[in-house]
Amino acid sequence: MRTIRSLGCATWLAAAVGGLSPGFAQKPNIVHILADDLGYGSVGFNGPTQIQTPTLDALAAAGMRFNNAYAASVCGPSRAMLYSGFHNGHTLVDRNSNLNGEVFRDDGQTLGDHLMSAGYRTAIFGKWGFGGTGSAGEGLKPNPVVDGPDSLPTAQGFESFYGYLDHARAHSYRVDSLWTTEEPRDDDNNGVHEVGEKYQANPDHGLWLEKTGNHPGNENANYTADLVTQKALAYIASRAQSSEPFYLQYASTIPHFDIDAIRSFPGWFDAYSGVPGAAAWTDDQKAYAAMITRLDQAVGQIVDKLDDPNSDGDHADSVLANTLIVLTSDNGATPEDNSPVAFFNASGGKRGGKRDLWDGGINVPTFAYWQGAIAPGQVSDRYTDLSDFMPTALELAGVRGPVGMDGVSIAHELIGAGPNRQRPFLVFEQHERDHRWAIIKDDHKLIKYSDGSMRLYDLINDPGEANELSLADARHAAMAAEFQAIAIAEGVEQGDAYTVEFRQWSGGDGDEVASPDAWTAPGTPGENWSAVLANQSSGPHTAYVRSNVATLGFEVRGNGPGATQEVRVESGAILTGRNEVRVSEHGLLHLDGGTVASVRWLDVLQHGELSGAGTVAADVYNFGTIAPGEDPTGTDLIRIEGDYFQTSTGRLRVEVAGLTGGQQFEQLAVTGAATLAGALDVAFASGFEPVDGDFFPLLLAGEVLQSFDTVVLPSISGGVELSVQYTDRLVVLVAGDWTLIDGDVNLDGALNQADVDAFIAGWLHTQAAPDVNSYTKGDLNLDGKTNREDWRLLRDAFQTAGLGSPRFGTSQVPEPGAGWLLVLAGSLVLGKLRRGSRYHLATGLV
Repeated sequence: MRTIRSLGCATWLAAAVGGLSPGFAQKPNIVHILADDLGYGSVGFNGPTQIQTPTLDALAAAGMRFNNAYAASVCGPSRAMLYSGFHNGHTLVDRNSNLNGEVFRDDGQTLGDHLMSAGYRTAIFGKWGFGGTGSAGEGLKPNPVVDGPDSLPTAQGFESFYGYLDHARAHSYRVDSLWTTEEPRDDDNNGVHEVGEKYQANPDHGLWLEKTGNHPGNENANYTADLVTQKALAYIASRAQSSEPFYLQYASTIPHFDIDAIRSFPGWFDAYSGVPGAAAWTDDQKAYAAMITRLDQAVGQIVDKLDDPNSDGDHADSVLANTLIVLTSDNGATPEDNSPVAFFNASGGKRGGKRDLWDGGINVPTFAYWQGAIAPGQVSDRYTDLSDFMPTALELAGVRGPVGMDGVSIAHELIGAGPNRQRPFLVFEQHERDHRWAIIKDDHKLIKYSDGSMRLYDLINDPGEANELSLADARHAAMAAEFQAIAIAEGVEQGDAYTVEFRQWSGGDGDEVASPDAWTAPGTPGENWSAVLANQSSGPHTAYVRSNVATLGFEVRGNGPGATQEVRVESGAILTGRNEVRVSEHGLLHLDGGTVASVRWLDVLQHGELSGAGTVAADVYNFGTIAPGEDPTGTDLIRIEGDYFQTSTGRLRVEVAGLTGGQQFEQLAVTGAATLAGALDVAFASGFEPVDGDFFPLLLAGEVLQSFDTVVLPSISGGVELSVQYTDRLVVLVAGDWTLIDGDVNLDGALNQADVDAFIAGWLHTQAAPDVNSYTKGDLNLDGKTNREDWRLLRDAFQTAGLGSPRFGTSQVPEPGAGWLLVLAGSLVLGKLRRGSRYHLATGLV
């Protein structure tokens, strides 16, 4: 078994940058091994197999392997997912029948484009699959030409290439030429078909054809998979000492048929000389196993070259420690060309194979290895697919891709840094068999067939998808209906021409976002738009959302500190970015009583700002600034219907104005959890100053996790001390030298029977509110009412403080909730004491 040499840890800086992972001391090289038709069970790291894959197994053991990594069911759609960051419902390539001609557009939005913008050199060696002619079958397949210039790898951000353009031509390991970006040497006209010579005199759209050495007199001079490996090794050697990071995709055609070609090359089965029983295998069984082991050996050569680029035996020039290596496959195993997938259990016990939406067709072997950055021996059960690769690579490179990508970065999963964002579901299309589409959500899969019928499977209890869940069961029927609605909304039943549309703002200052004339390629913003509203001028601009706008992704971005771009969402209007709303550098998103919505999240990046008053129906990641402010109703409040994450670069800015004139102070309300870091800035409105005993809730959440790193408070006269204090649900500004305690209803700094009496008084509405008018006595969750929810909070406060249970007179007890234990003993005693941590509000003044 190959031993992965232990190297020093990769280092990264501690501060998050722009909402991405921590900035690495050196951007990592990225090597992506993309196999072709490699089944989940065809590698040793996914379970016992007779196929020898020692290098892959060692890399997987030294890194992280994935149990639930998915691709499309055939190669073209998988590659489209990989290069675009979008799933089958949002790409032009959702089947293998439309891979010729212009498949891609020249949008400048691919993985390669964005990596190059981050300073990477980019290369692909092996099967590209688009932009050239070819035909299926074996043999030399001479004289291919370019038939889709915009679909060439060089037009899609990959500056170096060697391999196959046409996916069908890639079925042969004996072709007489391969495409390359590097001009081959001139043909010496000696009558010998020498590998590396020019195949034709001139390039075709910037690409050359290079001879492989295979010719009519000897079709087996060179196994083309080996030629691809040699080019990849040479590229690593050429780039290793450069200060520029590189992305290399080794897009092997193994183990795609034809499987018999390998038998024509010397030593093809040597790796199995000591494997018991291998000598008795059939020729097809031997060939299939030998192909996969040849891929394993090629990966070993790549690892060795990364570790010793100049091959002198001295590892001083090694780049392995700063290289992320990822293995995936473009789909599951196939029995085509008599491939012995059943004999080797190539699908790993999963149902189906290539061209199926059962897991045997789309659940593919995957691992990530990065010495020193990814801890060894990890196994992830996270659901991920090939569209996650692009946002992951871009996050590690320190840049962002198109707004609204379906894929989600898994950098946090790999290295424990950056936002830990989850995919709520995965969707797939299929157009070559009776499966039509599938969606995976909550450990279940729904498959729709071409006849309209649907099948629902429990992937945890039935990983082989052998037992359909009955849709006559109301629970399963409801789940199927929910899944179907999501899948349709994701575009899986749209036609071939349906794809993400990238649109740029061309409107001016004061224009409406919904205006069809304010965008490139005029039209009203649509649900498949990745829309960027950017200021191109030298001064500040504002655009307005006065009617509902729905997109796949929506970004607002300025052009510098003096050229901000503001988008104002007015009352009654909803701005939707289904996958993402992004407030980028010098972008301002202001809520004038309106709503911003996303199935996933709103990102406020560094130097971006969310302000005003209204609703955000999404999770919120704050890397920039959030500043609640006044809306037309006089309520200063941003309500987040989801979770709130504030990072070390994030800032929450609030202004406290008291309650004069019926106007509430500014605050942030979060229905989910609020995870805090970064800064809190508090200011007082002109003419307002709190007095001793005042307190002001600045943030209310379902749960408050952690605290702000920095708190900036104004100074006030009279020597009144200000502090920011925390409870399990609140961040509160307190005026005075006292500490707020959960359950301290009467605000006397102690938790005792007086709080019970004060709570009951508030419940029965017989006691006036205290001196801070926003607070009704007993309203512990600050929802404007004193009710059973507050009573539960009071009870929990007593229990977590380790005090005796609160005691009430029989005429005072509020109606208990179901399941409460009531014991009558002269008075009523609630509950049973629970052990827990007491929440005190800590001072945060700096």
